[in-house]
Amino acid sequence: MTRAERYIGNVLARMLVLVVLGLGVAPGCATPLETTGMQIPESNWRVGFAHDFNRKLFGFLPGPGYGQGTIVEFIRENEHIERWTRLITIQFFEGVMEAPEDYAERARADLAGLCPDLVWKVLSEQPNSVTYVWSISGCSNQDDQEEIVRLLRGNDGLHRVAFTQKPTISNLSRSKWVDMIEGAKVMKDGEEVQVN
Repeated sequence: MTRAERYIGNVLARMLVLVVLGLGVAPGCATPLETTGMQIPESNWRVGFAHDFNRKLFGFLPGPGYGQGTIVEFIRENEHIERWTRLITIQFFEGVMEAPEDYAERARADLAGLCPDLVWKVLSEQPNSVTYVWSISGCSNQDDQEEIVRLLRGNDGLHRVAFTQKPTISNLSRSKWVDMIEGAKVMKDGEEVQVN
């Protein structure tokens, strides 16, 4: 096993505890961090990629992306992170205090700039969250895909959970994935966070 593989394995183990179980304590960190807790409706998922942006990638390279936070991408057991058809993403943007609807609007504008045929629909808005769905087709350098996203404001930053499917989410399974996304909660120390 290479150094990079060992590092990724260690990060994955920590990320699973942080993000999935919602225990909210980062290794070596005195203050517990917020996490996102949600129920994945099927059991045949595994971590395809995880990264802690507070650390260096593979222990020696600067990590991709900006700022601080984490990302975990779950794929089906029989798929590869480079060739997935369904993807569950959990992200935490530590210190980002932007309103969820403002962040969503920037995401919409960015996607529309890349893919003019973007289809975008807000499903629900609450004081500290927004849920929306978008899809693209015929976009250069992007596979046709559809994504359900929920942005949640926490006290420590902004949380993003998403379910993506290529080319589209089937009508038969859509409600299951919307329910999963809508059921996501910001957690800290195993308790749901009350946003200040």
